[in-house]
Amino acid sequence: MTRKSLAVPLLTIIIATTLGLPAAHARQSNEIDGIWLSHGYGMLIEVNAEQATIYDITSVSCTPLFDTTALQEYGVQLTVENGELIIRDDKTLYITAARLESLPELCANGGTVSDDPELNFEAFWHDFNEQYAFFDLYGVDWQAQYDQYRPLVTGETSPEELFTILSDMLRPLTDEHISLSNGEQDFSPAISASWLADDPMPVVTIFSMNDVVAQNALNGQVSFNLEAFALEGDEALIANRFIFYGKLSDTVGYVNIPLETAYTEDGSDVANAGVTMDRIVAEFADLETIIIDVRFNLGGDDAVALALASRFADEKRVVTTKQARDGDDFTPSREFYVEPGGPQQFTGNVIVLTSQFTVSAGETFVLAMDVLPHVTMVGENTAGAYSDVLSRVLPNGWTFGLSNEKYTAPDGEVYEKVGNPPDVLVPFDPEDFLAGTDEILSIALELAAQ
Repeated sequence: MTRKSLAVPLLTIIIATTLGLPAAHARQSNEIDGIWLSHGYGMLIEVNAEQATIYDITSVSCTPLFDTTALQEYGVQLTVENGELIIRDDKTLYITAARLESLPELCANGGTVSDDPELNFEAFWHDFNEQYAFFDLYGVDWQAQYDQYRPLVTGETSPEELFTILSDMLRPLTDEHISLSNGEQDFSPAISASWLADDPMPVVTIFSMNDVVAQNALNGQVSFNLEAFALEGDEALIANRFIFYGKLSDTVGYVNIPLETAYTEDGSDVANAGVTMDRIVAEFADLETIIIDVRFNLGGDDAVALALASRFADEKRVVTTKQARDGDDFTPSREFYVEPGGPQQFTGNVIVLTSQFTVSAGETFVLAMDVLPHVTMVGENTAGAYSDVLSRVLPNGWTFGLSNEKYTAPDGEVYEKVGNPPDVLVPFDPEDFLAGTDEILSIALELAAQ
């Protein structure tokens, strides 16, 4: 959450099938073949010896979401355990599903595929109504939204009008992990900071703030991550900036982590992130303090976040528990841990810098570091967007994402919307920062000198 990178979900709920994989999986085919309905997540999985199809299912629609061709490349295993289908990967994906006797009528003959504007409105509203986890948190009466916007949609509503209506219906849900795309337009109801409100590319602007840090704190002299791969267009702005670091003094090191993803092209992000942090920990082993800057971290994958944090763990500790909305309740809790990883760990003084732009998997990293006794958080509350993004699709092919998971911190708090609070509150001032005054980093250096 996946998570989030570059303001929209990077790798949300991605599922693959065992079809076409090694013979060990084929032996399970008779067990796996059949119709399965997920607990939470609104997914129907149809598996047989020839193919697999994943549907986005609601009470009024059943739309093909992924098929075998799209699924096989992702290294996700399907197994049957205690009569339930388990969908997992080697990261944090874990979904359970119960067997159904037959394919629901809505899913027959290829499912619900239609450009009808009224059907698409209904499917959109019901998907949120059945999967979204935080209506109460954002103070939104979703039925009232239906009552207001449903009369605006008729069989003659144009695609452009429908996109506007759906976007307007979403506006009160200022959740960082909500998005809507028709392939040409993208919409998110998240509210940008006032100084970014008129920026046509606020995500790139936020990310480029890390370059300001590199110039101000390290005089442009930074050490880059392992050899970066080529990126195109606006993404070229972030090439070779996945982790950079340097010494601020003889006793203080600085590490900047802008993303928890895109470390490699071949899917080995977790391993490569760990190797990179191993190198940093080795170089900084004799320092008294390491300052880790995730103020402009736009997320990625929880597993990468936990791998990076593991190089600072003193022992195995619970980071968070995760539950998905399942009807009027939630699925059972699953615990996630941080524990020592790599050949050595840095357990000296660590200061983590946070801001309202620390989002998604960046916040998972903050949760993981916050449970360590030798870590101090300095800055602002994080963004408050923890849930993995659940990818959905409308009958007309439009895609959208929503938050369906509740992350609970070890202190029992759910920091969705409000963000993880720092130990030392220092507001981020963009004008001063861009002018060369970094108050958050200055306070961190003062703490390091104590």
